[in-house]
Amino acid sequence: MATVNQIYLMVNDATKEALGSKAIAVKDTSTLVSLGDLVLSSDKNKEAFYNALVDRIGRTVIAIRKFKATNRSIKRDEMNWGIIYQKISYKLHSAVNNGTWETETQVNPFDVEIQTEAVQKLFSKIGTWSYEDSIPDRQLFTAFQNAAAMGAFIDGIFINMDNAMTIAEDALADLAASTCIAGTLIKGKASQKRNLLSEYNTKYSQTLTVSAALTNADFLKFASYEINQVVKHLKRPTTVYNAEGIPRQTTSEKMVVEILDQFASATASYLESGTYHKELVALPGYEEISFWQASGEDFSFANCSTVNVTNSELITPENETGTIEQSGIVAFIHDYDAVASCIYNVRTNTMYNPRAERMNIFKKADKGYAVDLSENSVVFYVA
Repeated sequence: MATVNQIYLMVNDATKEALGSKAIAVKDTSTLVSLGDLVLSSDKNKEAFYNALVDRIGRTVIAIRKFKATNRSIKRDEMNWGIIYQKISYKLHSAVNNGTWETETQVNPFDVEIQTEAVQKLFSKIGTWSYEDSIPDRQLFTAFQNAAAMGAFIDGIFINMDNAMTIAEDALADLAASTCIAGTLIKGKASQKRNLLSEYNTKYSQTLTVSAALTNADFLKFASYEINQVVKHLKRPTTVYNAEGIPRQTTSEKMVVEILDQFASATASYLESGTYHKELVALPGYEEISFWQASGEDFSFANCSTVNVTNSELITPENETGTIEQSGIVAFIHDYDAVASCIYNVRTNTMYNPRAERMNIFKKADKGYAVDLSENSVVFYVA
């Protein structure tokens, strides 16, 4: 039977402790707090007086909430038709002799060669997966007292499937961004991969460790200054901050500034000036990220700041596997077009089996992402 315990002594003690008239003492809450481990049994679950009537479920709560996607800047208007995402860029023109000021002989107006050099990129990879479930029809009638109660349970099944899709899409977006970080670290210029701790220790003849740096006001001030400077530099046309030497300009509205939230919190806590937040947070693309790729079991800095990626398109003579593992990443600044989802197709199909009286559900997804290392991107880390 359901357990009923007399707890008047605990009530009296708890009241005195709450009022401050008695010191706090250990309390055994097993007499009134249940952790949900009850197992229904026809022998045990009977009312207390006659020990014959079956204890009833008084209320059923469908304990599920619809998850909200993080919607990083990676998500865009993806395509449903076709498979190849084409992107065309241009190399910068070179200046030539100005014929207007040739005084001896007129220049030939037809002696003009093609100067434009176009660069084409084609992105075409698709990842696909499916979630499937089967919902009994008549078989559930015995478990609920009315159609509304059963409908709430079935709604929970669909929400649970949607939540799984939301988590998957967020995780894939994180992997796409992590691939852009990996590409920047493997193929990028020195100006694109900044070890802030090493720079600080070298410049000021210090020996700060990673853990000490995150609570050191001088280091955090230095790091914030360097990040802000790069943000300003990206606003001018330059080839310095992309791996392929194409002139790029990342204006404020196209600037994505992703900061690891632990680093953002440290900066806000240990710096007296609010300059860091005032300048960066004001940008339309400012985002604080809980982790780049995964949180691990404890949301530790070591786990949250790590990227561990392999990609065959990142193979170089110096990196023959296209693999990199880097911890201590605190910021990733990139152009809006550096990483994007380009293919998106999520659909739900259902099929009723009248013979088994069951509804079979299929929720399927196709996703494809594009990482363009010719766009501006800078990774800041401490190691």
